[in-house]
Amino acid sequence: MKPDELAFANEQLAGMLKSGLPLEGSLRELTASMKSGSLRTELEALERDLAQGTTLPKALDKRDLPPLYVRMLKVGVKGGNLPEVLQCMADHYRRESTLWIRLKSLMVYPLLVLVVAIAFAFGVDWIGEEIWKIVYGTWPRDMPDPRKEGLTGLLLWVPRIFLVLFALVALVVWALPDWRHNLRWQLPAFHEAALSQVAASVAMLLRSGCPLDEALGLVRELEGNSPGGVELEEWSDRLARGEGKPDEFARGNLAFPPLFTWVLNSGGEDLAEGFERAAEIYHTRAMNRADISLCYFWPLSILTMGCVVGSQVIISFLPLSRMMDSLWSQ
Repeated sequence: MKPDELAFANEQLAGMLKSGLPLEGSLRELTASMKSGSLRTELEALERDLAQGTTLPKALDKRDLPPLYVRMLKVGVKGGNLPEVLQCMADHYRRESTLWIRLKSLMVYPLLVLVVAIAFAFGVDWIGEEIWKIVYGTWPRDMPDPRKEGLTGLLLWVPRIFLVLFALVALVVWALPDWRHNLRWQLPAFHEAALSQVAASVAMLLRSGCPLDEALGLVRELEGNSPGGVELEEWSDRLARGEGKPDEFARGNLAFPPLFTWVLNSGGEDLAEGFERAAEIYHTRAMNRADISLCYFWPLSILTMGCVVGSQVIISFLPLSRMMDSLWSQ
């Protein structure tokens, strides 16, 4: 389920509940305006359960919704402030959506330029092949193919090498979701975005009254076996044994850098405030790093495209150049 879909659904539900509509009717109105998808399917099933008299907490247990989402809804029902909780989650998911859209643009633009360059290079290469077929009929049999000599022969494989590498990376990313999730904690901008997401989720749960160990456990489920998820599991286990606070656990850890620890300490005894500050700081850092990276990637992508296409143009039209030289020398 995408963060922007969850943000839209929560915001609409919060508005309808504040206007006096019951939850069952609000869900019915919301799903009628949503596109087909897993979130709409789950909310429609939730509305049917409520119509049959099932309480919201029990109905949520039967649905395949994110654990954090289910926990916050139960907190809202228990505290009698469900509209406020829904609005809080809408803001949380909207910030998360904005951040990840920015980071995706960081990857999409260079990849798009690379794909266009490879496609254009293959097109030029095909034209060169046709020209070679025309030239070959008048080319001396004992003269070697200039497109397969030395460096030009090597450059002819440049777009093919790029295509193979691109296909391999795409296959790995698609086939290994755990690897993709782990990679998010290795790349600078994505690492900071992950830290912001973790901190914001923990802060929201703590503000709702969720115990710290339970909050860490829920966020750990979202992170899976990533470096951050493994570290959160360690935090939760140590808290259960009464061995300290998260700001002490994070010291010297690669998943959660020293700055994260320092920000947590700045909240004093109010851990929720410390996590909120960490979420805000790392959200800003991730956005800034994404903007800076785009400034570098744009000219580098254009330069790469120019090199790939330029080399193919030179190689593909080399036979025509040789033929012209031969004609002038006669």
